[in-house]
Amino acid sequence: MLKRVKAVVEAGPNYIFHLMAVARNGFDSDYADKYRDSVNPADILVLEEHRRELSFRDGGSGNLTYLLIFFPAYLNLDTLPALEEYFGLLNSGLESGDCSGFYSRYEEAFDRQRDWTHSVGPEWLLGKHREYKDALRRLGEVYTANFDSYMTRVWPVEFQGMQAVASQLNPYLEESDLIGRWERLLGIEFKVHPYEIVLCSAIKNGPSANSLGYERNVFHSGDNIDYIKKFISHEVGTHILFPVLRDLPSERDPSLAYKAFESLARFYNSLVLGTKDLYPMGTYYDADRFFSIYEDIHRTCPGISPKEVILEGMARYRQI
Repeated sequence: MLKRVKAVVEAGPNYIFHLMAVARNGFDSDYADKYRDSVNPADILVLEEHRRELSFRDGGSGNLTYLLIFFPAYLNLDTLPALEEYFGLLNSGLESGDCSGFYSRYEEAFDRQRDWTHSVGPEWLLGKHREYKDALRRLGEVYTANFDSYMTRVWPVEFQGMQAVASQLNPYLEESDLIGRWERLLGIEFKVHPYEIVLCSAIKNGPSANSLGYERNVFHSGDNIDYIKKFISHEVGTHILFPVLRDLPSERDPSLAYKAFESLARFYNSLVLGTKDLYPMGTYYDADRFFSIYEDIHRTCPGISPKEVILEGMARYRQI
């Protein structure tokens, strides 16, 4: 059976990143200027006050990023009652010291994340977040208070452009069999499908291609279409390769491991797509240097596992 990748346009994730954009949470754009008056000024101050806790870039994130950005975006909380239920259960759980009600409500979605970075339960929720219960309550009020304004003033305008991009991408994704090509190259199974590319207009100039979960990823809808197509394949690769990163021996330099992992996906993507005409990764990743290392390993040691490749790649990188 063909495992599909598809582009989707959803109000829930777009609203959350809309709030981050308007508050200039690590990135700035004309989107923030255009829609700043759609969010209550006092609520913008609350979002700005918690920028550190809501940060996300280059594999790093703040203490509240998962619960306030990635997980609710993963759930696509696209109605006011859905947002009110989410924060109501979360806040009551943190206040009472028992998050089992919140966990049970979203247990199926949490379970799907066990193939990803977050393997959570009620104890994890409480232990990691109870010290932030007042911040979570205030931020939850911001989320619920500004939703109707977004749906009335912003969503009808932004939806059309994102839907046009989805219409361009989906025929390509339907015929490309990206998951199958990665599986055949690596011999690793992609466990959940379809894999959804959530298009978002609000993250212009911000971090794009952020994983919401194992099978959902958010992309800026305004990027160049050729770049989006190539980088969707890259993200399919990182998700298939994730067990390799998770199973690496304890790494004394997690930053190096992350750069090596992303660069490994970029190298393998050149084999999946059949081209070295790929995409820049930013100076942080030193991707061209890693590409040369991985290319040499692939040429001289064909057939070795991705785990062996990344370990050898990091060893050579340290020697240069």
